[in-house]
Amino acid sequence: MATSPSGVPFLSDASVRIVAHTALVLGTVKTTTFSEQYVKLPAAANAGPVKCVTLYNFFEPPIVYAGYATGDDPTAVNGQAWGGSYAGMGVGKPILGAVTGDLALCIAAGTFAAGVVLLIADVYGRVDSLANLAASIPLNPGDVIYPVGIAQTPGVANGFTEVLLDFAPSHY
Repeated sequence: MATSPSGVPFLSDASVRIVAHTALVLGTVKTTTFSEQYVKLPAAANAGPVKCVTLYNFFEPPIVYAGYATGDDPTAVNGQAWGGSYAGMGVGKPILGAVTGDLALCIAAGTFAAGVVLLIADVYGRVDSLANLAASIPLNPGDVIYPVGIAQTPGVANGFTEVLLDFAPSHY
């Protein structure tokens, strides 16, 4: 099971599907404690605090959800409720393969160059550059931004980009 640097497991805040390489933020439905951290899909662009990036799909059993193949548009799957007899059973389940540091693949929401700061771009947990998001989210000097990290490779919409993760909030 993936854990934070302090050894605390990441648990799902809701019974929703989450595709691999999605950025997740601190959960709000369940209470995070010293022994467990709840995470969820972001509610908006520049959501935070960013807690982890998933390495594997988080779907109801069987693990391979038939409606999604790696590389498909994640907006068609991320946030959908678990179906059938598994409805509601994802809350509190461990999110396997969540990474908090080092390098990780993330799903890009737009086109950007390597070396730029990436933020959460949308409710699907995709990432985009601060420059691309500045037009859609009003940022003023001194506003807090919640970076996911620094792009190590260029990004294209719904493609994978390699990101050096750094979740430390900073000011615009």
